[in-house]
Amino acid sequence: MAFFDSTIFYLIIMVVAFMSLGMICSPKSAGSASTKIVPMNVAPVNEPVSNTVKITALKGGDICIERQLDIRQGDTVNLVITKFDNHVKIVEKKGVIGTGEESAHLGMALMSCIGQRWYSYRYESEVNGMWCTFEFTNVVGNKKEVEMRL
Repeated sequence: MAFFDSTIFYLIIMVVAFMSLGMICSPKSAGSASTKIVPMNVAPVNEPVSNTVKITALKGGDICIERQLDIRQGDTVNLVITKFDNHVKIVEKKGVIGTGEESAHLGMALMSCIGQRWYSYRYESEVNGMWCTFEFTNVVGNKKEVEMRL
């Protein structure tokens, strides 16, 4: 019984307590991220360009993103989608650069890589330097329109 009254016993108890506390309070490792590139279908329109992103949840878990862009005829735009645990980052990037004057185009992309659940989104445009954040639940019929800012 002298062992339970010794300094070594209390030292061992303190080491075990600090190790347990370290394991409980240590940051959790983030899950792996997955990335996919989706091309936008662009077509000229006769409307002024608005700085909004329209998101619509479709059947089968697909999401449609619509966006008006001020680009040249022949320009291509791609969406780089990176999905983390419950966060999705979408970056709009130019692909092929066309010629001529810039004009209003409607870009649409169909994403099938997002699950049917709630995610926090960050949408960035390298085409015009604007961005926005929003939350969206991918359930059939859900729609959201978000204003982008500089």
